[in-house]
Amino acid sequence: MPTNVRYLKLVARQKEKKNQEFYQTKIVELELYATPDLNDLTNKPTAEPLPYATVLRSGLVRLAVDGENSEGAAVQSNDRRLRDASTEYKGIVELAGDGEEKEGLVVQGNDKRLKHATELAYGLVRLASNGENRAERVVQGNDDRLRTATVSSLGIVELAENGETKEGVVVQGNDDRLKIATSKKYGLAILSEPGAAEPGKAVTADDPRLRNATTEFPGIVRFAKNGEESSEAAVQGNDKRLKHATTETYGIVQLAQSGESKEGVVVQGNDKRLRNATTSYPGIVEFATLGNSVPGKVVSADDPRLSDKRDPKPHTHDYAPIGHDFSSHTGLLKVKGNTEAAYTNISPPPENHSPIYGRNESEKGAGVVGVARNTGLIGYGEKFGVRGDSSSVDKDSAGVIGLAKRGFGGIFHSRSGVALLASGKGIPSLGETGSGKALVAEGESEFLGTVRISTGKNTDCIARFFPVNPSDVISEGDILVMGEDGRLQKAKSANATHTIGVAVKSAALLFGSQPSSSDGPHWLVAVSGVATVNADASAYPIQPGNLLVTGLTGGHAVRISAESLRPGSLFGKALTSLRSGRGQIQILLCFQ
Repeated sequence: MPTNVRYLKLVARQKEKKNQEFYQTKIVELELYATPDLNDLTNKPTAEPLPYATVLRSGLVRLAVDGENSEGAAVQSNDRRLRDASTEYKGIVELAGDGEEKEGLVVQGNDKRLKHATELAYGLVRLASNGENRAERVVQGNDDRLRTATVSSLGIVELAENGETKEGVVVQGNDDRLKIATSKKYGLAILSEPGAAEPGKAVTADDPRLRNATTEFPGIVRFAKNGEESSEAAVQGNDKRLKHATTETYGIVQLAQSGESKEGVVVQGNDKRLRNATTSYPGIVEFATLGNSVPGKVVSADDPRLSDKRDPKPHTHDYAPIGHDFSSHTGLLKVKGNTEAAYTNISPPPENHSPIYGRNESEKGAGVVGVARNTGLIGYGEKFGVRGDSSSVDKDSAGVIGLAKRGFGGIFHSRSGVALLASGKGIPSLGETGSGKALVAEGESEFLGTVRISTGKNTDCIARFFPVNPSDVISEGDILVMGEDGRLQKAKSANATHTIGVAVKSAALLFGSQPSSSDGPHWLVAVSGVATVNADASAYPIQPGNLLVTGLTGGHAVRISAESLRPGSLFGKALTSLRSGRGQIQILLCFQ
């Protein structure tokens, strides 16, 4: 700022620079200027001169020190950040060395990565040799696989000869199988002659068998004449046998007169034999009068002969009746016998199947009850201790039920074998077949120990159902990837990073619920564990332990080296080998 001074003193204080052994003092810039005070000479005010801008003082702007990043400071033209950039020093940018991949560096125009690519050296890409199938190679325009396909050599596809049915070849548009079919020559099908019944031939629309049927000429069927009983003739809707039946004329049946017992006639609902029976008038039966013993008559429920009440006699009498009140017993009851009866299927056992038989006719009572402070009921058998059957169709019914207020609903123990067997295969010794379903655990489950799951089908995997693209033909062992619409589809690109799993028919552990038919097409997909997968060893043989990714063959896995592996593309490791061609191998699913 302008001020009146008589002298100026500069004092320099030495300061140690960091990481340096010497002291340095530097005057960046010093500028002095002087003007006469015009107010003293002319007694008129004058405008203040505009000061020069420096790094220490603002003028129109404030100049930035070399390399300074402060806001509001103007960069000077000799700032080091405006010098020419090199690979050693930054300018506005810092140039990368040839092939250098360091973040924040600018690639130079002479970088080897920008040169023309060849089959031997990389450019932006690396070109594949003719027919080469290696990952991360770009197919060239003169590759044999891109040439026009013929019946002799492959292009993108191989064309089939006329009529050829070889696998993997494409049918041409001039193939005889695509021409219009006649009764003499095949097209997509071969047409049959009118009326011919030869297998493998298609019926034409003018075939006489497709015309309208009459009683004289058959179409798909031949109509029967009114009342006709010929075999292989269809009864018409106006046939007299389909009219309403009466007691005089036939319909489908002939009705009987009231009380008529003629053979071949149907009893009507108003027949007198169907009325309520009494002792005076018969219905389906005729009741006998009370106490009357007349052949052909039914005893009514209030007949005195059906009521013969006798008081029970104590067991001290030899003449005690067989039927008596068991509450008259004192002491223990012991029943011993030797009886058995054929007992198969799930049904009530016969009365003579055991020495004790209890039957309760009520809907909610029990047949046998045992009550005790410790064990209410004990069953012992050489083979089965207790058996419970239920023939109810109610889904909540059970052969045996166990209830508890606090403890376990059931406790099972075996001294040398498995404590609990839930079999979906049935019990062959009892002639019982199973449904294939073994166990349902509804609610939170706790396992204290090893859980072993084995299917015996080499499908020891974890899987769940996924929706799939309906246009894809998916088979067991195909590798499936996630599509843009959220549905899975067969893998068709090499080294894919959106692989989800392998299509399987069954699994050791299944997550999620079973989809319904209304949910669209779904496939069971293995996402972990051991599974069988379709593999292609045409380019490289597959050995146990090889890394696997998706290949160019739809749904097939191929071998890949660790150097060529893309992040996220590994989905499994081979457990079995495939020397050449296509086939199936066992793999361990391990996504990366």
